[in-house]
Amino acid sequence: MTPFSTLCLSLVAAMLVVGGFGAKLSEPSPMEGFHSANLPLDPLFTAHSRQTRSATGGVPCVSVYFLNELKERFIRWMDHNNDGRSTFDEVRNYLRRFKPNVPNETVTAFIGRRDSNGNGDIDFVPEYVEDLSAPDYSLAGATEWFNLQDTNDDGFVTEQELMQVATAIGMSPQEALNTVRGYYMTADQNGDSKLSFDEFKTLYHQ
Repeated sequence: MTPFSTLCLSLVAAMLVVGGFGAKLSEPSPMEGFHSANLPLDPLFTAHSRQTRSATGGVPCVSVYFLNELKERFIRWMDHNNDGRSTFDEVRNYLRRFKPNVPNETVTAFIGRRDSNGNGDIDFVPEYVEDLSAPDYSLAGATEWFNLQDTNDDGFVTEQELMQVATAIGMSPQEALNTVRGYYMTADQNGDSKLSFDEFKTLYHQ
């Protein structure tokens, strides 16, 4: 992480301490058309066009409005006791929205890919902010989300599976349809209404 990125996250942490984790930060006018329910299925893609990236690279220094959206999403989905971190049980409950029978080892691996301080949890600052503010287009990221969205473990992610996941995380039927067909299924090269891993990973530029 660059010194600039560290400074940005330090300022975020300071604001949360001053205001309390559950407090809403003061913010500029909301970004038009942006609502938590409109976030894509893979949280790794959520900030692609909604961040102020540091000129020095690394983790971006996010806007206050986007930070509020992240905090509200974190509390709603991953931090039920509002203590600023997501434990194993909280992460497992979140991932069950994607894959109801998610195995414990998948939960452990999901946390491990984000747990930069090694405390066994996903902390809002810096880990959750980093994760959703700097999209991970790696092969490991593609593999992780493919396996989570292949809910029946048949080696494919179908349009129906994606629709079920989209509605489970709060999208309206129309939002789900727009996201699934307008983004995910554009990778369906043979038109069979399902994505193999080779097709899915092209969404990650792999």
